[in-house]
Amino acid sequence: MLLKRYVLLEHLAPFFYSFAVIMFLLIVDLILQMLDLILGKGVELAVVLELFLLNTAWMVALAVPMSVLGSTLMAFGRMSGDNEMIGARALGIGIHQLIWPVLLCACLLGLALVLFNDRVLPGFNHRARVLAMDIRRKQPSVVLEPGIFIKDFEDYRILIGEIDQATSELKDVIIYRYKAAGYPVTIFADGGSISYDEGTDEVSLLLRKGEIHRVDESDPGIYVKARLERQVLRLGKAGRRLSRTVSHYRNDREMSIGMLSKRAATYEREFRQLEAGRRQNLVDFMKGNLIESMPEEKVGLR
Repeated sequence: MLLKRYVLLEHLAPFFYSFAVIMFLLIVDLILQMLDLILGKGVELAVVLELFLLNTAWMVALAVPMSVLGSTLMAFGRMSGDNEMIGARALGIGIHQLIWPVLLCACLLGLALVLFNDRVLPGFNHRARVLAMDIRRKQPSVVLEPGIFIKDFEDYRILIGEIDQATSELKDVIIYRYKAAGYPVTIFADGGSISYDEGTDEVSLLLRKGEIHRVDESDPGIYVKARLERQVLRLGKAGRRLSRTVSHYRNDREMSIGMLSKRAATYEREFRQLEAGRRQNLVDFMKGNLIESMPEEKVGLR
């Protein structure tokens, strides 16, 4: 019993060491892949941690078998290098007596990994894919900079002359509004302010004292110039919030064994239906050609 415990303890430290190294390498690779996506979208820290947590499932599924291999090589290699295997055989202890406890633990670990891959891994992969798609759809938060055209809003191009950092007041604002059908509208304003609606994630721009220049849509030969005292423009989504979606579609990495079996049965049933339809079409085609090739009096036509 002490010998079996000794052999298992020899595998324990190398297993966790290999597991930690492999997980570290996989996490670093994931960080390098997701870095541009995360930094460019302004995602919250909680969402980033959730994304990494969901991706650890497939890392565990890869790291555990490789860790078992590494621990086995290191443990038995050290025991062989220190002549412990020769000493055990000299005492009448067979190699099978040293190996079977490790094989038993490996079988139990393999069974647990099968359950993990069937019950846990598909759900984590599905949630990770949906969350990554939501992050990719998220627009970066609006950044207001003076002297640069802001193109974050649909149908609007905004140029700000100066921004008061203390009060967030805007000065010398120029807005170009483009329409799918019609003529563009140009708005000049001496000042204004911008506000965000936390509930709807929309941006509103309040303009004060300016002019509106546009072409009359009913008569393009008329140019309209109007005074502006106060006007509120709703520019659209600010892109500050992450819209979470629900997807019922699952690819092969996101399905359990039962789901894969059902999909395979569905594909097999559809294939049989198509094959039966193809055979029936071939039979109908052959019958049609046979009837056309027969003389009229033999067919019985009147």
